Amino acid sequence: MCPRRRQTAPRVLLLRKAGRKYWYMRCRNSQTGEELTRSTGTAVRREAEREAARWEEELASSVVRPDGSLPWAEFRVRYLRQSLSGLAQATENKASTILDSVDTLMRPQTLAGVTSARVAQWLAELRAGGRAESTINSYAKHLHAALRFAVDLGYLHEIPKFPVVKRAKTGQKARLMKGRPITEAEFAAMLGAIPSVVGPARAAGWEFYLRSLWLSGLRLDESLGLTWDSLSGMRVDMDGPFPLFRVPAESEKGHRDRLLPMAPEFAEFLRQVPSDRRQGLVFDLPRQRERDSRPHPTSVSRVVTQIGQAAGVIVAQSNRRGTNGERLQKYASAHDLRRSFGTRWAKRVLPQILQVLMRHERIETTLRYYVELDADETCRILWDAHAAAQGITGDSGGDTASRGRSSIG
Repeated sequence: MCPRRRQTAPRVLLLRKAGRKYWYMRCRNSQTGEELTRSTGTAVRREAEREAARWEEELASSVVRPDGSLPWAEFRVRYLRQSLSGLAQATENKASTILDSVDTLMRPQTLAGVTSARVAQWLAELRAGGRAESTINSYAKHLHAALRFAVDLGYLHEIPKFPVVKRAKTGQKARLMKGRPITEAEFAAMLGAIPSVVGPARAAGWEFYLRSLWLSGLRLDESLGLTWDSLSGMRVDMDGPFPLFRVPAESEKGHRDRLLPMAPEFAEFLRQVPSDRRQGLVFDLPRQRERDSRPHPTSVSRVVTQIGQAAGVIVAQSNRRGTNGERLQKYASAHDLRRSFGTRWAKRVLPQILQVLMRHERIETTLRYYVELDADETCRILWDAHAAAQGITGDSGGDTASRGRSSIG
């Protein structure tokens, strides 16, 4: 690969034209070849020379150098503005969160400060802080993409090497899910715990929200942006023969304009909302204070998890450890309600239908995370299908088997 040509700062020439009151400056853009001119605003040569020196310094500071000398804070602004501004808001928010982590844990002053050794230390600190491996991998991919942007624009010679860590499987067989679907009894316990977490005055709004997550399968970010009537975000359309979600590309994880089906139970639940209240946000959750804007996804997620903890609904062991080194418990979250929705519908529809209902971009996600019926449920479906094929009605697992055995011989 040919080495990048080093860019030099343009040299500013000081000129005086007949009939002109002030000295003027001229230089040539080394990247585009364009000739640039600017007045010094003075007829005194010494002052004009100072102005030319200031402009030359300004131009020098804007020259792209691949030595990583660009301040990290400035690079961050450029990356978010130039590379991510056209992507979904959720993607930009996630990138900002990851860059916040780099700011806090790695603390680079310039791009050159993001070295292989410091990247390895950053990932180690994320792991020590209890981050899941899937989260750590996601963080690494986002930082790698940002550094690729830096190389493409000539801010860096090359991307520093990222460590490849092969993690040993745990005794729990390295589960892909961070949690699990919760049962109806556990969900009822969560509903009962709402007043103790948010207070009686705000309980109704949070119960409406949790029931909606349970019935809709909405992601947390999707739910907080869902509206009755806005044309700019994800909205409810109750006017046609079947209720739908209208999703513009900027609000959709798959980055495409879509009309998506709504689960019948959720549609029936929303129909209970009076027509005169179907305006603005569907889930305008109660504020802690009157002057607060609607809750941030992080605060909403925290409240849902607090409700899960108050209800005693444990979904997994956390990677985080307590003061005595013991592994902490992970309590039911908003995403566990989505998992529950997916698991229920996996028993009713084909994976291709579930993929659309869950708004997954890839069928592999649907198959990997949600079509996980347990052995008892699979056996029940098999025996029911067998009974139907034999023309036998009613509940029957072992009865059907015994009938089959008794009829032989």
